[in-house]
Amino acid sequence: MADQGPPSGTEPPTKEMAEVRLDADGKPLSKNALKKLLKAEKAAAAKAEKAKKKAAEAAANPKKKKVVEEEILDPTAYKANREATVVALQKEGVNPYPHKFHVDYRLPDYNAEYDPKTTDGETLDGEQVS
Repeated sequence: MADQGPPSGTEPPTKEMAEVRLDADGKPLSKNALKKLLKAEKAAAAKAEKAKKKAAEAAANPKKKKVVEEEILDPTAYKANREATVVALQKEGVNPYPHKFHVDYRLPDYNAEYDPKTTDGETLDGEQVS
């Protein structure tokens, strides 16, 4: 009766359960607390491995830097950017807010001329109509 092993109905200790970890007070952790701790450690290790893999992949394939316009860089300064654009257009001699637009065709004439030449969604290269 001295060396019969664990009583029936109990599980043999596993590797995780064989570890004795102590809490902040120096007492051994309960089974549930130990499971929670091991699960957290496993998740942290997986997260670290994923970050390491992502960093290695990023180092292997560097991203190309995109040219970003000023308006996209600072959306809070939209009004100032728009005013600067208007001033730049005026310096070039272009009126950013024209009073009239020059028109060559009336809509029925435009449809009569270009409807037979094109299909829906098609454009004619080399022709400019204002």
